[in-house]
Parts: sequence; structure tokens; C-alpha cells
Amino acid sequence: MRRFILVITICFGLFKADAQNSLEERVAYARGVLGQGLKTNDSGQIAEGYYLLGKREMDQANFAEAYKLLYHALKINDARKDYFNTGKVYLRLSTVERKSGNVDKSLDYVRHAISAFLKIPDNLTPAAKEKQERLASAYEQSGNIYFDPIYLSHKDANLDSALHYYQKAEALYSKENKEVKLGQIQQKIGRIYILKKDKRSIDYLESALLNMEKADSAIFRIQVAKAKAWRILGNLSNAQKAINEAETIIKKGTSVSPDALMEYHTVYADYYTQLEDFKNALAHKEKVLAYFGMMSNADGEGNMSLWRIQLETHKKDLELELQQEKINNKQKRIVQQQLFIGILALFFVLLLVLIYYLNKSYQKQKSLTLKNEVLIQEQNHRVKNNLQVISSLLDLQADHLKDKSLYEAFAESQTRINSMLILHRQLYKNGNVELINISDFLTDIGNSVAQTFGKNHLAIRQNMSLEYLKTDISTSIGLIFNELVINSFKYAFSHRKPSIEIHLKQENNNILTMTYKDFGKKDLSEIIKRKNKETFGLSLIEMILFQIDGNLNYSYEEGSVFTIQFKNI
Repeated sequence: MRRFILVITICFGLFKADAQNSLEERVAYARGVLGQGLKTNDSGQIAEGYYLLGKREMDQANFAEAYKLLYHALKINDARKDYFNTGKVYLRLSTVERKSGNVDKSLDYVRHAISAFLKIPDNLTPAAKEKQERLASAYEQSGNIYFDPIYLSHKDANLDSALHYYQKAEALYSKENKEVKLGQIQQKIGRIYILKKDKRSIDYLESALLNMEKADSAIFRIQVAKAKAWRILGNLSNAQKAINEAETIIKKGTSVSPDALMEYHTVYADYYTQLEDFKNALAHKEKVLAYFGMMSNADGEGNMSLWRIQLETHKKDLELELQQEKINNKQKRIVQQQLFIGILALFFVLLLVLIYYLNKSYQKQKSLTLKNEVLIQEQNHRVKNNLQVISSLLDLQADHLKDKSLYEAFAESQTRINSMLILHRQLYKNGNVELINISDFLTDIGNSVAQTFGKNHLAIRQNMSLEYLKTDISTSIGLIFNELVINSFKYAFSHRKPSIEIHLKQENNNILTMTYKDFGKKDLSEIIKRKNKETFGLSLIEMILFQIDGNLNYSYEEGSVFTIQFKNI
């Protein structure tokens, strides 16, 4: 039994970890929508941003914060007379109240949602096309409230009311050919008929199997419900068949949520009890208790009670707070941040231009006498020291940044300066102002970027037909290589050990071809094709290629492959 508890605890932890990763991505998207709306002063997009952030807070059971964000969205949509999105927000507020135990307020909000959806005019707008489906969602929410255990524990058993609203939703989903939604509603109706000990429960559950998505986790829940229905109806043979179907899904290794597994073992325990096999019944009851204890601990760790208290306290002051809070204040802060990022980007462009002209000056000096070469070496040493100082200053400044996007901008800019620093370090160390060992140069850049991203080492498989390249060409290759490695750490190395391949060869017509490959799972074709690149790094690569009359091709071959060609002048 201890081993079983350990296994389910590990599985539950993995389940939560996957959900957390997905949640972080959705939060980032919601913040992006809100930020864009504030930037363009688009009230509809601002409202959508607040709505999406409210949904994400609900996912984390932060009901007080969710309530606040949803009210922001509601105020804006009300002012715009956007009945579609107003109804959508009311549905979310209804869910917040239901999860907080306020079923009467939850019913009030869902009625507001239905009223808003009914006001949507019947025309060819996108909102009108979704009108029936949204009404169906509101009716389904009404059924969920009446079928909620909290509601049933404080009221008379309102199964008939839940059944009434579910059947209204069923009719609309059927009319709109929403098979998955229809299957979900039929499953809920089947569960109500189980409680009523009505044979129609089997018919609805069978229909749900035909209409719902073919995911094993969904089929598992329906088979468990069928087993419960057959047992209540007294047909233990059919109950056993349904249990066996559910057990087959578990043996396949399908990921099933803890609450579904708890229901499965409950049905199994009741089945054995009815057979008077109390030993097996007890074994399944113990598993039910184990899952229940695990979920209770998770709820305790999440401070659900604290969140509900915060919600009640927060609602009393919410209206006053919403009147005082101005959207323009947030917009002003975002504009200031964007201005700072723009100035920072301009600074680094000017710095790159300065480095470029320093190298041009260096090229003019290479034909001088040995004495001048010594002077150039000294100049190069000072540039190296200055770059080191700038890099150190950026590192110190980055430690005080709280904004993640600003921190990443500083870190990436620091890698660009480090690339130039590595170049000048090699020039000073080797005593050769004309040639650079390209293999060592790229290896040092790769490891420098890896350290910026918190990795000790970057595995680089090289195939170089040339050992040395001229300094100006090496500078261009180094900057391009730096941006490609940053790109790989962003999109390719999140779930694997950092590793790349780099090939460099010279054709007969004095054309250099550099091929860079990582092993990421994300295809960047759409980003590369866009004329206005989304990242400063891609724009920088284009600028460098323009200067050296080069071109870039991208393909995805079990990883991103960048092929760059330019003349070896």
C-alpha cells in the first residue's frame, strides 16, 4: 500500500508539472494581448487581455485576483455594449462564485450571461454565428450549478432543474453539430439518471461514447459511469464488462486525473461489496482514501480556504477600487518601458556601428611598419578592456532588473559584446592582427552564450575546411553565430542537452558556406519568412548579411538548419 501511495504521488506531481508549463505559456499570451491593447488603446483588446488573465488566475485557484480582473473586463465590455464578450465574462464570474461556494450568486451571474447572449443580433457577425453555442454554454453552466454537490447539500435535490438545463444545452449543441460538447452533456445527463436509478442512464452514456473525443481519458470516465449505472440497476455482469474496459485503458499507460481514478476505485469497491467480496472491496476503498488524502494535501498546499477568505474580503472593496484605478496609468508605465527598451536597442546599434568603424580603422593600419603594428596591438588591447568594462557594467545592471523582458534584452546584448571581446582577446593573445582561428573563436562564443543561459558547456560538432579567416569576415561570422546560438537556447534547448553542428566550407568561386544546425522541435519557418522580423537578433543578422553581400536560407530537418553564403573577401 505504501508503494502504491508513492507511485500515485509521483504521477500526481508529474501531472501538475505538465499543467504548470502549459499555464505559464497561457499567462504569457494573456499578458501579451493586454500589453498590445494598452499600447494601441484598443478597449476591446484590453478587455480580452483582462479576461484571459482572469481565466489564468482561476486555473491557479486565485479567485480574488480572478474576480478583480474579470470585473475589469466586464466594465469595459458593458461600456462598449459588447453583449457577446459581456456574456462570456458573466459565465466566468459565475464559475468563480460556484467554486467559492456562492451558488445563489453563481446562478444570478449565469442568468445575466443568458440575457447578454440573447441581445446579440441575428446577423452575419462572428458573435452572431457563435450565439447558439454560447447560449448552450450558459444553459450547461446552469445545469452544473444545480448539479453541484455544494448546491445539492444546501437545497432540495434539484436534479430535475439540472436535467432541464442540460437538455436545453443538448438540443442546441445537437443543432450546431458540436459532437464533443454534445457527448460531454450526454455524459452529465447519464450521471443524473444514475442517481435517479433510471435505465436511460445507459443510453445516454452510450451516446456520449459515440459523440465525445476519442481520448482514452474521456472514454475512461464514461466506462466508469456505465459500470456504476449497471451496478445500481442490478446487472453486475455488464458492470464488470464496463470496469474491465476502464481497467484496460489504465493498463495502456493512459494519463488519468486523480479524481477520475478515485471514482474508478469507488465503483470497484461498491461492485465487490455487492458481491460480498469484502477483501477486494477493502483494498479498493484503501486506494480511494489514498487518492483522497493526496488531493486533500494538494488543496491544503494551495491554501484554498485562504483564497476564499480573500475573495469575500476583496469583493466588498472592489467597486471603489475599480473606480479609482485608471487604465491610462498602466498604459503610461508600459509606454515608458517600451521607450527604455528602444533607447537600449539604439545604444547597442550605435555600439555595433562603433565596433565596425574601429575594425575599419584597424584594416587601414595593417600595412604600416612593425612599430605601427605594435601600436595597433596596444589599441586592440584597450578596446578589449573597454568591452570588458561595458560587459561588466551590463552584468551589474542586469542584476537589478525585475522585468524579465528587460533582463533578457540586457543578457542578449551582453553576449554580442562578449563576441567582440573574444575576437579582440584572440587578436591580442596571438599577436596576429589579420587572421583568426575560426574554430576556437566559435567555440569560445558558444560557451560564452551557454554561460549566459546558465549552462556550463555547449557541445559543438565542427567540420571546418578552413582553419583561419580574415578578421573582418570572422567578425561577421561571430556575430551571426552568436545570434543563432541565442536563438537555439530560446527554442531548441529547453528540454534537451545543448548541442549543435557547424560546417564551414569554401567553394571554387571563393564563396564561403556556413551551415548551422540545432536539434530543436520548433519549426521557425513562419518567423523567418516574415518581412518584419519579431526579434532584434534576426534583424541584426539581416543587417550583417547586407554589409557582406550574403544570403540566408532556413529549413527544418529534425532541427533548425540555417545556411549562410557570402564571399571570402
